[in-house]
Amino acid sequence: MIYCTMCIGPKWVNVFKDSINRFAKSNELYVLTDIPEEFIKDVSIDEKEEQIRRANKQRTRRSSERRSMREKSIIDQFKAGFDGAVSEGREVHREAFQEARQRRGQDIEAPRISQTFGTNPTFTRTRDFLKSVGLPGGSNTDDYRARIDKGLGLQSTTASRIGQMLGTGASDIVQDRTRSLWWLLNAPQAVTSVTQEGMLSHFAPSLYKADHVLIGTGAPQDRQEGGYKLSASNEDEILRGGYGSLSADGQIRYKKGYRDRPDAKGNKFVVKQRYRPGSVDSLLIPSGIAINAGIGLLNPVGGNQGYEAVFADKDDPTKTNNVIGEIAAKYILGRTGNLLNWDEFKEQRPDVSKGEYNAYKAFKWDKNADWNPFDDGKFTVPTGVLKGTTEGIHGPEIQFLGRSLPLATTIMPTLATIAGTVAGAGWEPEDLRKLQYETDDVRDLETGDLKPRELRKGKKRVWGYGDKVGMMNTEQKSRYRKINRVRNGLVSGMGSLLGSSVIGNMIEGERRRRNAVENELKGGNAEQYLGN
Repeated sequence: MIYCTMCIGPKWVNVFKDSINRFAKSNELYVLTDIPEEFIKDVSIDEKEEQIRRANKQRTRRSSERRSMREKSIIDQFKAGFDGAVSEGREVHREAFQEARQRRGQDIEAPRISQTFGTNPTFTRTRDFLKSVGLPGGSNTDDYRARIDKGLGLQSTTASRIGQMLGTGASDIVQDRTRSLWWLLNAPQAVTSVTQEGMLSHFAPSLYKADHVLIGTGAPQDRQEGGYKLSASNEDEILRGGYGSLSADGQIRYKKGYRDRPDAKGNKFVVKQRYRPGSVDSLLIPSGIAINAGIGLLNPVGGNQGYEAVFADKDDPTKTNNVIGEIAAKYILGRTGNLLNWDEFKEQRPDVSKGEYNAYKAFKWDKNADWNPFDDGKFTVPTGVLKGTTEGIHGPEIQFLGRSLPLATTIMPTLATIAGTVAGAGWEPEDLRKLQYETDDVRDLETGDLKPRELRKGKKRVWGYGDKVGMMNTEQKSRYRKINRVRNGLVSGMGSLLGSSVIGNMIEGERRRRNAVENELKGGNAEQYLGN
């Protein structure tokens, strides 16, 4: 409503009445006057409809303008989230991953599977989202905060977050981030190594920790039992102690095994790795021997029993005509020779009938999906990437990417070796082991300080971020740090490999002996196998 007041007197009305009347034709106008006959009192029906149309059109235009502005804002937010995720490089995610590990008191060197998942934004962003909505499987608090500090946290608005998620997916495709997980696991040896590393990091976390370098003097707040934490800003002491050297540009360059690590308040201190990464990697040797021996990659002069060499000699296909090529093909490519033809195969494996031989060859090349192992003792994942049978020529076995993994001679020794290595590397004297079980240091989520958390028997174990060394007395610390986890792991792993391999081969030998006897009774020739 519009009011026009003080339209009083003929002089004023004569001057302004025409303007007021024109305005009143398209607007609802209330006039206060002493000469009402000079003003329009009503309008026609057509004029009213025109006024309504104009008003509606005006409202529609305003609404459209507001919606356009809002949509433009949403599109801008979406675009910003998308562009930000697409433009992220690997290095910034790696830095955030390492920052989180350092906040937990861990060394930046981590197991490969942890690095793969921890630096892949497809996984980390999904876990961040789960944490933000309070669902299980969310990110660890240190990882979550480290990513926020690096500008990798979740976007604040719905539109920008949707754009960020879609941008993350696009970046994943372009940079082959999730495919790299498959490249990490696309061989039995790789799966074995990743499993071994994961078990070691969980049950022997000391292998992946670093300790503060302590000196004789320092600030009171940096005091620890045995000395003061060496600040990264104390360049004189770093040079004097041989922990680093000056580069040509005057910057400190730490020596191998040393680096600086920030605490919860951002202060950096010099730390030293407890174990060198190469030494930790040597713990993969026993399980590597187990898996490679099981799939037939340790014979440099030919193929395993019943198999050709990779570079087969034309006169004797079980022997190689190129030792260097044979070693290279097996070590680098993971290649093994094919099954011998039946006439040659039966001479080496009289325990296998021709029907079993043909059935095994058919199973080996079958790539059709079979999800039910209970009808015929077999299963096959589509494309044949993974399959299994209870009645192979090696007994029960799994095949992964065409590699045969017999239960008795490969899977059992490999798992036993992994377990033995972990048990050796994680071994501690009883009193120190109980100390870790009863109490762990955990990080206070508000202050970032380390504090003890009491854990009682029967409750779910909570792995602390801190290090139980801080709870030990001087004598306990001395014994704890003298534990040679690499040596213990290697000795235990090799012992487990030897024992499980002997047992596995005995089981397989007995199975073959029984089958040979059965084939002989059915008319086969088992004398060669039995030595008769």
